[in-house]
Amino acid sequence: MAIMVDTMAIMDTIVYAGQFATSSLGIGQGYNNRATTSFENAIKNTNNSTYLVAYSPNVESFGTSGVTTKTATDKIFISSEEEIQQVAGGYEVKFSDLVKDILGITIYFTRDMGTSLNNITCRTECGGLTQKFATSMQGFQFTIKVSEYGCVES
Repeated sequence: MAIMVDTMAIMDTIVYAGQFATSSLGIGQGYNNRATTSFENAIKNTNNSTYLVAYSPNVESFGTSGVTTKTATDKIFISSEEEIQQVAGGYEVKFSDLVKDILGITIYFTRDMGTSLNNITCRTECGGLTQKFATSMQGFQFTIKVSEYGCVES
């Protein structure tokens, strides 16, 4: 008997550098204003996109009373700190040589907004916590969910 299992996958190497947003984030803005569309579309439009599963994680945006949380549905997201911790067991990550050359300093964005307007929670290559402007150039770690088929004895 075949069963289908959805598996969460997080990139173990930062291969993409960009801006979380192209302008300062204001009230009511956050993850839905991300500027990673070209990378996301490239992944979704590959021949293997049929194995990507849409899922609905929590995403954060800035509200009048601070950071608000809602759910969003898509096939690829910037990884949250919780997802990174669950899958990788820590925040240390490798950067590709190309991304190291582009950035100079190895810091990556997470999906978590952070505590102050315009500052996104980021991690260093060694896993240290920092916050950076949404408009600065940083690496991205992505989370996807893939469908997997397996056979089990019945």
